[in-house]
Amino acid sequence: MTLKCAVLTCENGTESIVAEIQQLKEKGLDLVELRLDRYLFMKDTAADSSDAPSEEVTAGEEKTEGVSENVPVVEVTLEEEKAKDVSNEESETIEVLIPVTEESEDDTGDVDNDPAAVEIEEAEKLKEKIPKPTVEQLEDVIHKSSIPVLCSVQRKGNGGWFEGDLDEKRSLLGKIIEYSPSYLEVELDDIQIDKTFMDILEDARKKSIKVIISKYNAEGCYNEEEFEYVLRSMYEMNGDIYKICCNISSFTHLANIFCSAFEMRKEEKSFTFHGIGKLGNKCAQYAPLLGSVMAFCSPGKDETPDKSLVDIDLLNEQWNILTGKEI
Repeated sequence: MTLKCAVLTCENGTESIVAEIQQLKEKGLDLVELRLDRYLFMKDTAADSSDAPSEEVTAGEEKTEGVSENVPVVEVTLEEEKAKDVSNEESETIEVLIPVTEESEDDTGDVDNDPAAVEIEEAEKLKEKIPKPTVEQLEDVIHKSSIPVLCSVQRKGNGGWFEGDLDEKRSLLGKIIEYSPSYLEVELDDIQIDKTFMDILEDARKKSIKVIISKYNAEGCYNEEEFEYVLRSMYEMNGDIYKICCNISSFTHLANIFCSAFEMRKEEKSFTFHGIGKLGNKCAQYAPLLGSVMAFCSPGKDETPDKSLVDIDLLNEQWNILTGKEI
């Protein structure tokens, strides 16, 4: 059986989150993931801005916001061109003609259309408006939730918001273990860098918390040989569930996911895949076929923490078609 797990952004207070979990349970949700890096920020955005170097302005000078000083404004006239309004140093609006050539279009690349880049941008916007709760409030959510809770902390390099060091992260995970969530995710990279994370695994098992060993690849997807190496490394940690997150941008990547899932099923391992990128939601859609123990989704169309997650209502419809029965 594949569990449907919604990833919550945790924008609201404890009672609102608990009420939302109950509503999602009625939609067929089996599990909820609380991303601690989104729930408990390790870095205050307001403090960041105060730390930024300030620019001195000499008396009598007037600095115009958004305009670089000593940069000449040049009018360019070519066969292919487009108009753009900019402000000069006297804050007057003038028209500058900027050439549009094949080279300039190529130079921009496909950044604006990169799903992973869009997800990071959306996450940063969300981070700025979410109030910072306390760890005690998180304890309330875990204890009052009507369905099992998975707690995770993802570092910034893996698409998360956590910017602390390994000592801070280990301390945070240790605190969460005291509250006995049903599942705890620990990243393979952290264990390999700092062997004291093995103590976190042991402490979690003593509290009957199921440990998910995860590996993230935000840049792409592993090929068959790489998958085999990653899986062997994960198995050495003796986790209860193995989670792999990849940036899936082609059907070749998706085929590699299916091959990896087949190998893990042969070895009777419990596993799950979380995809990001333009085809990332296929991991959730095909989860019953893959044999995943979990499928990650969003609570609703307008509440998606990253664009690769399919919302739970659509996921229910897709699984009904896939399995030929109502889920």
